[in-house]
Amino acid sequence: MRCVYCPDPEYTDDARHEKLQGTVTLRVLVTADGRAGKVKIVKGLGFGLDERAMDKVRMWRFEPARDANRRAIAEWIIVEATYRLFEMTRARIVLAALARAGYAGWDRRAKRQQGGQLD
Repeated sequence: MRCVYCPDPEYTDDARHEKLQGTVTLRVLVTADGRAGKVKIVKGLGFGLDERAMDKVRMWRFEPARDANRRAIAEWIIVEATYRLFEMTRARIVLAALARAGYAGWDRRAKRQQGGQLD
């Protein structure tokens, strides 16, 4: 699973005023056409940051997961949006969560996403 268009979420004025930093964790169903279908909050921060992260992830486009016959399939993933006041806000796909969920191809996909050599 790879994000091909993934703009980062922005801070809200309230969160910036409160000097709030942290990570919003989302569970996202990536459809077979590579769009974010359902988006659910796993762990939120409040002050509007959860909604900003959800709205931005709904705009993302992914390279969809594939089954053994190389057909595109829908799959749940975990996305983390990290908010830092003095650094750029970053959102990323957490491939390790796929391993915990028992997804067999996670290690090869993680290596490919990070530009590593496949065994």
